[in-house]
Amino acid sequence: MRVFKRFAAGMVAAGMALAMLPVAAAQADDGYDWSHPITISDVQVTAVTDTTADVTFKYAFDEAKFKKLLPDAKITRVCFIVNVDKILTMKPEQRFYESSWATGRDPYDDDPKLCADMVGDDVATPEQEQEFYSLKTVPLTMTMGNKAYTEATLTAYSFLRGDSLTGNELKKAGTASVHLKGLQPNMWYGNKNVPQKNEDEYIYPMSSGSLARWLLFREKLREIAQPGAFDQVMEYDDTCWTSNDTKEPCKQKRKYALNKNYGQPINIDMNQLFIGAHIDYDEYYDGVKYGDYFSVYGDAVQVPSFTTKPKASGSTVAFTDVNSKTPHADDIRWLAENKISEGYKNANGTYRFEGMTPVYRQDMAAFLRREAANRDIADAASWKPSAADRTRFRDVTCTADNKGNRNTPHCEDILWLAHAGISEGWKEKDGSSTFRGMDTVKRQDMAAFLKRLAAKAGKGGNVKPKTDFTDVFADTPHKAEIQWLGGSGISEGYRNANGTWRFEGMTSVYRQDMAAFIHRLDNLIAK
Repeated sequence: MRVFKRFAAGMVAAGMALAMLPVAAAQADDGYDWSHPITISDVQVTAVTDTTADVTFKYAFDEAKFKKLLPDAKITRVCFIVNVDKILTMKPEQRFYESSWATGRDPYDDDPKLCADMVGDDVATPEQEQEFYSLKTVPLTMTMGNKAYTEATLTAYSFLRGDSLTGNELKKAGTASVHLKGLQPNMWYGNKNVPQKNEDEYIYPMSSGSLARWLLFREKLREIAQPGAFDQVMEYDDTCWTSNDTKEPCKQKRKYALNKNYGQPINIDMNQLFIGAHIDYDEYYDGVKYGDYFSVYGDAVQVPSFTTKPKASGSTVAFTDVNSKTPHADDIRWLAENKISEGYKNANGTYRFEGMTPVYRQDMAAFLRREAANRDIADAASWKPSAADRTRFRDVTCTADNKGNRNTPHCEDILWLAHAGISEGWKEKDGSSTFRGMDTVKRQDMAAFLKRLAAKAGKGGNVKPKTDFTDVFADTPHKAEIQWLGGSGISEGYRNANGTWRFEGMTSVYRQDMAAFIHRLDNLIAK
């Protein structure tokens, strides 16, 4: 196991208590390279809107290094974590306490459950989203005894977002992306005004660990508050061990300095934006399983700076029937921002989305082709139907000149879907083919469409099928595609009362759900 530093006493991270971290069994330093086995490179920020952006990157996993270090270990999960910090102001109190803290790990190490405790945007409640992305007022505290003493108050936008892979999904090299939402319109994000790394003072920027962040913020507090010498002493209540190995109330003393600047908020505009990989793995010692991890800090790299667009400029429309409580509201907005669907025009010139309207097959054809064109899949962006293609379906009119405006809506997208092998329609008794564009899309058919498009993008494999849908049987149409959809995380189905899951393959797909499906498909393709 890794060799860990040890320190003394206790502390509280900014706004929350820091639990004492478990110390795994340690072995002597044998000269092995304990550097992080994943390297991240070619980090880019794409698809920037007023409130969202995608961080895309390449990674390389040095499996040989990992196996040399930990020959019996098994990676259970890898989380690629993007850390967004935008500390606007800091209001110092009068006292700056002499610090004292303890942990069994290096100060820059992650909290052990960083991956396990992260709530994905696909399952976050509106209340959780408010907690993640809103402007926070956070106390920076020092704990002495059973009481936390506030040293400063921060106003900040600060959150972590991530993309997770199982150990089996981790490749030796690959590409991935992390979607950021909850950004502020017309705001700069990047790295500036951050204290420099200082190992003697345990200052480690680009760490997601609560201890390192607490130390980093206190270093910034020291910089702006300008405390004097630690020549003041306070007494506080504590609980101490006695010579009889019992605890009893006691008094302790702590030195502190008086700040030159205090009592008023100070603009600091401290920004961090970085990405790193947190690796969870299991290992056995004497038949007992131990969990351990590599921290984000070990391979963290800065994300290039960017500025979000002005409010609502990312989309050509602002839907009159979509608000923060609309299911999949962010996915709906993403759909519009990427020109996949702009909804329906109201009489007054505004637009509505009609999230609870079922998706028609002809509209689905347009959505899928636009997504394919955005991702440069096959010939989606450039293909034009031949004369033979234009007569493929007897219920699809698609003349080259659209004389009299009689063409079927999205006719060329329908024909591309057939050309690409994503949907071939129905073969009728007379031998002709129909597409039935005004029929609604059923969930089981949608599974087939999305799986085929993913396969076109080279992303149709490496998914463990979800085989526990209670209403999917051997003879269910598109059974394999449904199970792929569940395993990929694009659609988990509906939860039954007993905790199991059903898919409802013959239920029509609602437009708001389709927004989520296509957005999740896009994230899968981007990996």
